[in-house]
Amino acid sequence: MAYNLQIPVHDHWLLLGDFNFIRSVENRNKDGADINDIFLFNSIISHLGLIELPLKGRNFTWSNMQDNPLLEQLAWFFTPCNWTLQYPNTMVNPLSKTTSDHIPCVLNISTNIPKEKKFRFENMWLQQPGFLDVVKQAWGQPVKQAS
Repeated sequence: MAYNLQIPVHDHWLLLGDFNFIRSVENRNKDGADINDIFLFNSIISHLGLIELPLKGRNFTWSNMQDNPLLEQLAWFFTPCNWTLQYPNTMVNPLSKTTSDHIPCVLNISTNIPKEKKFRFENMWLQQPGFLDVVKQAWGQPVKQAS
């Protein structure tokens, strides 16, 4: 079988959608999963080097809407490893169920950008009693050299 998805390794991209496949028997609430389809789907994901972005707060994204419903996770969100390094706080959040048999999801993309440690002078300090005395005293102290 040929897997023809060829995207440059360093590009940031997502592969998401309703794949109509599950990754394990736990992705459905009833017996009857096709193990061959599971192996094939996981083989493709592995071959492409994809990482799954997990669904937060819900186990299933589809229902057959019956009285005793079949529930499955059919919506999947994948990305290459470099995405998770660049955007480590990416989360998939399911929304409320609509009239559709599919659960809509929102992908929140974020990262931790370290805040720069800058000293900022506040003009209001000049109005504080004793401020200039504190600065004069500190200014006269010897500076320790880093070793």
